[in-house]
Amino acid sequence: MTLDDLIDGPGLVFVSTPYTHYKPGLSCAAHDAAQAAGALIRMGIRAYSPIAHGHMVATHSRMDPTDAQRWMDNDRPIFAMARALVVVKLREWKESLGICEEIAAAETMGKPIIYVLPSEIGLPRELDDREAT
Repeated sequence: MTLDDLIDGPGLVFVSTPYTHYKPGLSCAAHDAAQAAGALIRMGIRAYSPIAHGHMVATHSRMDPTDAQRWMDNDRPIFAMARALVVVKLREWKESLGICEEIAAAETMGKPIIYVLPSEIGLPRELDDREAT
């Protein structure tokens, strides 16, 4: 499966990006996740980014944005509904425990997993994981 297969398709895709240990910081992680989700939506792919959503909710409601268990519990039903997982290969994506767990869950559930560099969806090349290029 490719990104083209997801355009105008049913349901949504779950967008997986690093957060807690993203070297530029949590706000940058949320910003880059939102940009990735927006790029997919502009392509005609219905996308949900738990990082973009969760960071804003946490920031504006005095919740711990790094409480992984809370956010995984919150996102689990959305993940279950998603038709595919799109892993955006931003810097540090391979070190992300959340991404590793999302990939494992997608594999267990038989969901397609699509890996993309940020530059492949129109984001700046400097966001690409240098090891993945």
